[in-house]
Amino acid sequence: MKVVSPLANLDMYVGGVRVQDGQLLIESAEESTMPAEVFISPQDVRAFLRALLTSPRGLVWALTSVFRPATSTTKQVNRLQDPLNKPW
Repeated sequence: MKVVSPLANLDMYVGGVRVQDGQLLIESAEESTMPAEVFISPQDVRAFLRALLTSPRGLVWALTSVFRPATSTTKQVNRLQDPLNKPW
């Protein structure tokens, strides 16, 4: 997945998923731009599902994505020219 924010642009690949302290924890894989953890609360899941159910195109995309071939559709950022990702 591609994460774009004012702080950094990063490619995050899912390395593992587990439950920790009542939240879903998604850990990045080694090939990700930088190590990252995403904590998803039950409230986050409800908000995501509510948003997905109010977007017919998004819902169809999510339901059919498992049947589509794996392709990289994210716009690749040249890390050498990316003004956000500075080597600190």
